[in-house]
Amino acid sequence: LACAWFAFKEENAQKLFYRISLISTSYAGLIATFVFGGLCMLISPLPYWIGILVCSIVLAVNVIAVIKAAAAVGEVERIDRKVKQQTFFIKSLTVDAETLLARAKSEDAKAACKKVYEAVRYSDPMSSEMLTGVESQITIKFAALSDAVTAEDANAIDAAAEEVLILIKDRNSKCMMLK
Repeated sequence: LACAWFAFKEENAQKLFYRISLISTSYAGLIATFVFGGLCMLISPLPYWIGILVCSIVLAVNVIAVIKAAAAVGEVERIDRKVKQQTFFIKSLTVDAETLLARAKSEDAKAACKKVYEAVRYSDPMSSEMLTGVESQITIKFAALSDAVTAEDANAIDAAAEEVLILIKDRNSKCMMLK
């Protein structure tokens, strides 16, 4: 009951979802303790030490299961944090590209920004330390594209959009190579 109580105290739904295995394990242990303890009390010719032994075994199995469930929850939370860090670049760039698309005024600028937005949107979201150089180049070229859209310079928009698209394609190729 204590394990389930701590699991239900989580502040958000995602952490509560991660702890469902902990909750079910603790309730299964509680039910098993009631069943085996009740059986040991109902069978009257059974010595009391057998009841203690059976309930101790159930408790030991439950403690091991709770420890395993807690370790699994910790590992899932660690992986989730790592994935959030590794997908931040593309998620941020997608939001920036969507904002840039909304700011574009001419049809040519909107078309170029839409190509960039679609390329970023369907890009591999996972990042790596080995992609830092390409990602910094993408950031610089995207800033140049943003400045060109603000200045409404059609030639600069097309050139910057083309460079960003080439860099995104290069990044995606390197992502495939790293997998």
